[in-house]
Amino acid sequence: MKPTKTAIVLIIIGLLLLGMSAQAMFFSGNDIKEFPLKSRDGHTEFISLQPAMNPLRLLIAVNLGAKVLSTAQRHIEYVITAKTREGELLWVENGHVSVHNDNKIIGDQTHYISLQTYTIETPTEVQFIYQFKEANLRYKGASLTLKRNVTRHQWSQTIAGLILLLAGILIFASNQKRKNTLEQ
Repeated sequence: MKPTKTAIVLIIIGLLLLGMSAQAMFFSGNDIKEFPLKSRDGHTEFISLQPAMNPLRLLIAVNLGAKVLSTAQRHIEYVITAKTREGELLWVENGHVSVHNDNKIIGDQTHYISLQTYTIETPTEVQFIYQFKEANLRYKGASLTLKRNVTRHQWSQTIAGLILLLAGILIFASNQKRKNTLEQ
C-alpha cells in the first residue's frame, strides 16, 4: 500500500476510535436527571438511585464569560461531592475549566466535562454538593446531568486512536515533504 493510502487509513481508523471513545464518554446511557446550578455553591435535591442503573456517570456543563480584560491565567475550579441521605460520602470530583487564549476579551462559552463512571451497591438516595471558584473568569451557571447505564470509557481505545491518528499524520506529512523535495 502506498504511504499516502496507509496514512489516510491510519487517520480514519484513529478518528473512528476517538469518536467511539467520545460516544462512550458523552452520549452513552440515558439521562436520569439534569440539575441546573445557578449559584457558585449549593446542593441539589436528593435523587433515588438503584443498582440496576449502574454504571452511572455525571456530566457537567459550565457556562463562563470574561471577568476582566486580561491575558492572565483564567479558570474556574469545581468540586462536586455525592453523598447519601445518611451523609455517607460516595465520591468526590474536582477539576477546572481553563481558557488559554491570548485575546483579552473572551466571549461567553460553555465547557462540557464527563466525570468518572461510578456504581452503587444498594438502592440509595444521593445529593450532589457543588462549589465553583473563579479566577479571572465569570461563572455564569452550570448544570449537572446524571446518566444511567452508561458505557465505561476504554482508555486503551482512546490511546490507540491517538497513536494511529498521529502516525497517519506523520506518514502523510513525511510523504508530502518527500514529494515536494522530488519535485524541486
